[in-house]
Amino acid sequence: MHCGAALAFDADSSFWKCDYCGSKFTLAELQQGDEFTTKTLDEAQPGYYSSEAVIFTCPSCGGRIITDHNTTATFCAYCHNPTVIASRITDEFRPTRIVPFKIGKEEAMARIKEFCQGKPFLPQDFRTYAERGEITGLYVPYWLYSCGVEADLKGEGAHITRWSDSNYNYTKTDRYQVERQGTMQFENVPGDGSARLDDRLMQGLEPFAYHDLKEFTMEYLAGFFAESYDKDATQIAQVVLPRIDSAAHAA
Repeated sequence: MHCGAALAFDADSSFWKCDYCGSKFTLAELQQGDEFTTKTLDEAQPGYYSSEAVIFTCPSCGGRIITDHNTTATFCAYCHNPTVIASRITDEFRPTRIVPFKIGKEEAMARIKEFCQGKPFLPQDFRTYAERGEITGLYVPYWLYSCGVEADLKGEGAHITRWSDSNYNYTKTDRYQVERQGTMQFENVPGDGSARLDDRLMQGLEPFAYHDLKEFTMEYLAGFFAESYDKDATQIAQVVLPRIDSAAHAA
């Protein structure tokens, strides 16, 4: 907006910042302006590299950006300007909500280095990336499921009584059938929509801060990697519903 360079979302300040002239903008200021200055690749002519990748021309430097079919936000390898592929987050692929990043790269690196201390058996590749500071935030697509569950459970209970006299110790066990019925409501159970991310790894990140959910706008993607979903709601339900069933039985 001031110098024409691309902007990136700064998680520490919640502003969109320019690394060249130092300008800062709020989301409202961006939306009131004439254009969002993080470059989108819709203006470039894509050329298909293979069935698994697509080549775009960087609108900032003219370099070639290679992406796969699910990438919605990335960086140019030559000028490192953030780019958003807006055409891949339209219609059915457009998210309704987003949880923006809360900490910046420096704080994330400090936490990772602290985590690495005293762990000599960490994979060397992980340690190398941590030491070099080669990390970038990734937005992951999620489906959220809410449902009601009617539970009808049966089991066996036991009541054990023990006593003794001068000659013997006695134990009496009364067994009886236990039946319970009830309803439970589950709200916003998450399931990640990316086929290449391990479901167990993503479940390890839960619970998420739903109170930080905001209306989606593609400006939040600037300066990070992001993907559109490649597993639809029906596919993810096959992962989420067993989790809900297990939680209902455990309750």
